[in-house]
Amino acid sequence: MPELPMAPGRLPLLGHAVRLVRSPMPFLESLAGIAPLVRVRLGSGTALVVTEPALVHDVLVRKASCFEKGEQFENARVILGNGVLVAGREDHLKHRRILQPAFQPTAIDEYGVIMHREAVRTAESWVAGECRDLQRDLDELSLRVALATLFSGILPPGVSDEVRRWLPVALKGVALRAVLPLRRWDGTRLAAATRFHRSGVGLRDAVDALVESAAASGSGANMMNKILDATEEGTRRRISSTQARDEALSVLVAAYETTASTLGSLLLELGRNPRVEQRLFRELTENTDPSQPLRAADLRHLPYALAVVQEALRLHTPGWFLMRRSSTEVELGPAVVPRGTEVIFSPQALHHAPSLFREPHRFNPGRWADTPVKSLPPGSYIPFLEGRHQCIGAHYALLEMVTILRAVCMRWKLRPSPSAPRPRHVFRTVMRLNALPMTVTTREHEGE
Repeated sequence: MPELPMAPGRLPLLGHAVRLVRSPMPFLESLAGIAPLVRVRLGSGTALVVTEPALVHDVLVRKASCFEKGEQFENARVILGNGVLVAGREDHLKHRRILQPAFQPTAIDEYGVIMHREAVRTAESWVAGECRDLQRDLDELSLRVALATLFSGILPPGVSDEVRRWLPVALKGVALRAVLPLRRWDGTRLAAATRFHRSGVGLRDAVDALVESAAASGSGANMMNKILDATEEGTRRRISSTQARDEALSVLVAAYETTASTLGSLLLELGRNPRVEQRLFRELTENTDPSQPLRAADLRHLPYALAVVQEALRLHTPGWFLMRRSSTEVELGPAVVPRGTEVIFSPQALHHAPSLFREPHRFNPGRWADTPVKSLPPGSYIPFLEGRHQCIGAHYALLEMVTILRAVCMRWKLRPSPSAPRPRHVFRTVMRLNALPMTVTTREHEGE
């Protein structure tokens, strides 16, 4: 390993794991002031943190063939099998091809009907004047949308409850395994390790049952039937039920927690910024029919809504911590990185760079009118990553978030509850709020 600077605050045995667990973003953001590449210790191993956008772009795009998904994704593979979210470099394109028909524009418009139905159902269930934990509501809503778009009306009784039971446990375990120096949890008797492995079994069993039901029904406007129709590369054989399950798990994880976490942070910011909320309400009222589902093409006519979502993804990036591993010796900025080196980068830290974003810790959707995403240097704004690993469901996610925003804004004003504890972000596989206590007030009540 070249003699690159070591991050401050290393502890014996634990290295920098404690700082990554207790105060991850202040720690990661501070490293940009040290060097483009900074060494950190995770237990007995050394990893490199990439702090410069151009070098992150090298890892993801220009020199992507020199990197594979690292230990973070190997940990997730224990739960998710070998779907697109965790597939290695050689297999990734094959998995994207399996999912491609499920994310065509016409398919996304079909899912938009489900998104609209579930979003309206949630917004209509609220009672004026009550204080609700909206993060819990958004978690439930995102999971309902994910399951309904994946499997539509073919949910066997009790199976969705099993997914709700095991998915949060699995995601928490993946996050802990990425930063704590317990590199090989398998076979240990730690309670966390036991829960983690049990969650994997329970989650796979539940999704297996859903895939079996989808295969038996053979019809419906859902992702699963499109996935089951996929064939193995170079053959006419359909993919196996195990492969279909693994792809479904990847979609479920990506569609569930990232959407719910972004929307939670976004609704909190709208409650704190009434002028932004009012402008968003006007645009949605003037440019859409709230009684009808949105289509992907409709988003072109909602520039401010997209700016609000873009700003939430910048300020509160769900995928705050990502890892790769060098598969060969590779030149990266000032160093030649040996093969097998774990490389870390933080989209959240990149999105808070003062050199790129004025007042980076302020929620300001208006910044995107002056600084379009395409005008930024490569690697500077990557909420959905970039290159061949760019999120295949980015358009799906944008449509879902704007659909839910519209359903909420058409009916309610949201304000932080003064008597409840202040929401705080917690850092797991994604960054999310621990809770979101908000008071909901009807617009008619306030004279709008």
